[in-house]
Amino acid sequence: MLRENLVVIGGELIDSRARVRELKAHCIKDKQGLKKSVKQLLASSQQMADTYLRLRTQQQESLDALVCAAQAEGKLNAAQEKIADMLLLLDEQSKKLEILGEVEHEEGDRSQVAQLQT
Repeated sequence: MLRENLVVIGGELIDSRARVRELKAHCIKDKQGLKKSVKQLLASSQQMADTYLRLRTQQQESLDALVCAAQAEGKLNAAQEKIADMLLLLDEQSKKLEILGEVEHEEGDRSQVAQLQT
């Protein structure tokens, strides 16, 4: 009977050792899986940080471009106003030249009439 108990306990011990080896193998696989997951998470975290930095840079570049566009728009408006003023001045000068041309023409006609009368 003692022998039977020893045989049963020996069998259980062998089964337990086999189970311990299986559990250790699973534990090693789990650790490897966790390491792989941690590496992937670190890589993803780095990619997110890089993406954030690129987005910040793009945002700053967009803001700079917006400021530049606003300044250019202001300069364009000022130039358009100046052109409008110059066109008005040109129109006034053209009218004055036209009047002067008419006056000169009338003076020329008077001169000719005066010469003919003498």
